Amino acid sequence: MTIVRPGRSPGARRLRRIRWTMTVVFAGTTVLCLVVLAVIAIRVDTSERESRIATESAQQVSLVADQVQFGTHGLELGALDQRTALPDDEVYGVVSGGKIVLASPSQEVLPTDAGLATIVRSMTTTTTVARFVLPTSTGEVYRWAAVPVLDLGRVGAVVIVGGPTPGADEHRSLVSFLTGTVALLTVLAALVGHAVSGLAMRPALRSLERQEQFLVEASHELRTPLARLSLILDVEGRDPALTDRDTIDRAAAQVRGLGDLVTGLLARARAQDGRADLEFRPLRLDQLVEAQVREYAPERFRSSADAAPSVVTGNPELLAQAVRNLLENALRYGGGGVVDVTVGPRSFAVADHGPGIAEGLRAEVRNAGVGAGSGTGRGLAIVEWIAEVHHGTLHLTDTPGGGLTATLTLGATDERTP
Repeated sequence: MTIVRPGRSPGARRLRRIRWTMTVVFAGTTVLCLVVLAVIAIRVDTSERESRIATESAQQVSLVADQVQFGTHGLELGALDQRTALPDDEVYGVVSGGKIVLASPSQEVLPTDAGLATIVRSMTTTTTVARFVLPTSTGEVYRWAAVPVLDLGRVGAVVIVGGPTPGADEHRSLVSFLTGTVALLTVLAALVGHAVSGLAMRPALRSLERQEQFLVEASHELRTPLARLSLILDVEGRDPALTDRDTIDRAAAQVRGLGDLVTGLLARARAQDGRADLEFRPLRLDQLVEAQVREYAPERFRSSADAAPSVVTGNPELLAQAVRNLLENALRYGGGGVVDVTVGPRSFAVADHGPGIAEGLRAEVRNAGVGAGSGTGRGLAIVEWIAEVHHGTLHLTDTPGGGLTATLTLGATDERTP
């Protein structure tokens, strides 16, 4: 026996593709917003840091320049013997007449000769604080602030103060933190978006699966009665041994059966969709089973029932559908032998004498879409559902001597006679 598993339905695959598309769009939008916020935060931090650095460097270079004076003996630097006014990592120097006249702590930490020349040239055109980013003689890149010191109206000296860029480590830490946060929140947003889109689309996916299941089950259930009706009209209608009334009566019976079948399918679809409640009423289970057996070839069945009527409360269309499915399975897979149909209190059993189903596969063949051989696998899935809505069970057991016995047992019912 071969287990057949059909692929996912095209509609379900389309919905899943839509879900992934929604996830990508949600995650992409989140990334864009986070990146914009991160860039704004970095720019704000940079702007504030630059403004703070500019203010502090102007104050520091002005503090040093106020202590540099020109007297009768030229440039006087005696007041620059205290460095406590500047941070420990700040350096300063005084350039006059193209020479470095003072460097603290040493000339190696001042800008290169080319850098100093650039600073001095710029001081000839301004009397305010100017800022530069230049390497020192040791190769480190410092930020510098320079201001001229006037001597009789002309630039007599240039004072420079510089040091490492303050807050650079904090700024790099901020950039690293924001980058990691954006990456983490992107992954989180993708996961949340995928979960939310799944929850949002779950009702649509279930509805689509129910619709597709209904179409498959309808085709499965309508195939046999339509074939019998076609046989009656195309063959028996031309048989001179049959009267027209016989043909019409048999065709009318098949049409009534089709009507009941369609009613049952629609009732099941509405019940699964939550749009309607199933109607349950007292009925004779033995009579319902007997009526369904008569619709097939009665000579293929051997029926037995308890002496007492089997009265149950249930939906007649669904129970008739369950009986038809079990009868058709027994005829199709029973090896061509006689099928035993037994009705008991609140239960009926259909036993064939075919190859049966291995015990390890019996749970699988109850699932919709899993069948034996060329079957669609819908018959037993429908019977399983009908048993559940009647608070009953479907049992698959071995038939003594070989074969499969399917027993449908319904829940407790009102024992009133219909």
